Amino acid sequence: MTDLVDRLCPYRPTDEWGPAVHHTICDEAANEIQLLQRDVAIFNGHRHELLEHITATPPPVPHVVASDPVWEELCKLAFAVQHNPNCPSPWLVRLAGKGSIDMKPYGDRLGIVRHQTGDRLGFGKTLDEAARPALATASEGSAHGS
Repeated sequence: MTDLVDRLCPYRPTDEWGPAVHHTICDEAANEIQLLQRDVAIFNGHRHELLEHITATPPPVPHVVASDPVWEELCKLAFAVQHNPNCPSPWLVRLAGKGSIDMKPYGDRLGIVRHQTGDRLGFGKTLDEAARPALATASEGSAHGS
């Protein structure tokens, strides 16, 4: 587009060939503008298709089959599960005997708020037994707006 403007600048409508050259260059500029508008329309069409595809496609969810031997073994293990919606990582899961879960008040740097250590939701239970009360506590908290 810039080269068309550069070609158009030296010619004046009062020059001998000015009107013809001016008209030709204006036609070329109009054609280029139409081509650019067409390209923009094609681009916008592709963009809308991609946006529709992105919003219509749910994120992949790992598929776990209850009869999977690995899942069966995991459900037999004893876990400690805690849900703390105020924590940067709200779900904490530990194997029993592999450490405790700290419920530290993250905003309290002075130690004014007492923190509890341990796990009241599922220490020593199987994954299934520990996860059910943790999920119930989490849904109760979300129902109360916390």
